[in-house]
Amino acid sequence: MKPFLSLPALLFALALGLMACSAPQPTNRGPGKPYAVEEYKPGIPGTVQTIRVSDGSSFDALVKDGKVILEGDIVLGTVDEVSAMAQAGVSPLSNSCEYARWWCDEWPRKIVYYEVADPERATVGSETLESIVAQAIEEIEARTNLLFVRDPTKARRIVYHSGGKNEGCHSTIGTNRNGSPQEKAHVWLEAPTGGGHCYSKGIAVHETMHALGFYHEQTRDDRGGYVRILWDNIQSSKKHNFENPDGWFVNRGVDVGPYDFDSIMHYGCTAFAKRGGLNTLEPKVAGVTCENNGMGRPIGQRSGMSDGDVLGVLTVYEPLLELTAPSSMARNQPLSFELNGEYDRDTNAVEPYTRWYVDGAEVASATATGSLRTWEYAAGSHTLEAVVEINGVEHDRLSHAFTLSNVAPVVEITQPLGSGPYCQNETITLRALASDADTAPYFESGNVNGRVDWGYDADPADAIPGVQFVANTPSASYTLSDTGTVRFIARVDDADGATASDYVDVVVDPCTNTPPTVTITNPSGDLNVWV
Repeated sequence: MKPFLSLPALLFALALGLMACSAPQPTNRGPGKPYAVEEYKPGIPGTVQTIRVSDGSSFDALVKDGKVILEGDIVLGTVDEVSAMAQAGVSPLSNSCEYARWWCDEWPRKIVYYEVADPERATVGSETLESIVAQAIEEIEARTNLLFVRDPTKARRIVYHSGGKNEGCHSTIGTNRNGSPQEKAHVWLEAPTGGGHCYSKGIAVHETMHALGFYHEQTRDDRGGYVRILWDNIQSSKKHNFENPDGWFVNRGVDVGPYDFDSIMHYGCTAFAKRGGLNTLEPKVAGVTCENNGMGRPIGQRSGMSDGDVLGVLTVYEPLLELTAPSSMARNQPLSFELNGEYDRDTNAVEPYTRWYVDGAEVASATATGSLRTWEYAAGSHTLEAVVEINGVEHDRLSHAFTLSNVAPVVEITQPLGSGPYCQNETITLRALASDADTAPYFESGNVNGRVDWGYDADPADAIPGVQFVANTPSASYTLSDTGTVRFIARVDDADGATASDYVDVVVDPCTNTPPTVTITNPSGDLNVWV
């Protein structure tokens, strides 16, 4: 994606060559079909003129109807306007932003005002300019953080026009807030009149992107590594459109992200061919063809914005993002996290491209919110990161440190239930239930039963602690040798060293007054009864 970084007075956007747009369809214009090539007034002949700059450099541009046209569908201004600036040594970008300050010509608050000047003009079936513009705006709003607001009273706005026969598809490029005539960008879409027309969502998106300040993809500085221009196949009067001039006057755009064959701003392979069946450009990258740009669509597709197109918009209209999550919490509850933009549309735009990492390991993707099972992580410090990566480019990375505290286990003696009394030399059975929320299997009752140690204290009243008599078992038995009140202690620990304990006191009597015994003496032996 190649954004027009500075959107100045005139903003005629002499970017990286004088080219025209094309979709991937054949160059013939079938009746009732969208134009194969987005072009300014295709029915009007034009002349190629050389415009000289005060530093001695020059460039060729197409002049039609008294206007200078860049890349086929971008209207730069009148010949006099362009020539005057060139002779004065004033770049069309001089009153606007440099790369490091391109924010100065953004639409404030990322709100794009627009007007539909001819909403009901000729239709394609049920389509009107109104509906085509609505579809284009819906596509851009759904994929980016721009908000389009219809307001014809705003000085700075995009004005959509429905053109008559042979008007073609074209736009000015960008707007400027300095009070110049370029405060308004104009998009012209030829209405259906039986031949070619511009009433398609893809063409409307393409021209709107120009009005927002974006160039064609194949005008990038690095295009030579990705596409081959087939000069012999280009119409002689259109070759200037494929030149890629250098110089401060005409080359002020900045390439964003990797070269994007899927961009809605890319030419089709047959743009301005001498005849059908000829390509004017072809990809140089293995696995990419004119019919399949690597995404299952033809080069020059007009179906919708690519990830590279989205990256271009979000690079200029950068979302201001904030990562929100707790800084500390216990490991027995989930940690909720979320990414929020300055506006909801910031959040929505980056959500499909957001990946979440904890300590470098991915935990979630394509979401602006999530929840972390903290009990699966060790107690201590951790790092949560939200990484927004679009078309292979890391657009943003936000980090958040958080600390997890260990949750101590719990243990409860379940047997014996009472204190007795018991008799001396009697064997008593002991049982306990031990659980730990942040030890696997998590939140399962008794999940740390195997870590229970048992202790015995013959005199709980003295200061001498009891002694352990069995380890790592939830149940045990003990023969009572002491009399009086004795204590049994169940103690459990977890992997982080936290402990918990429970105890039960039982009363042990000497039991010298033993109960009598009785024995049956008759009958003796086995007794068989027959019926």
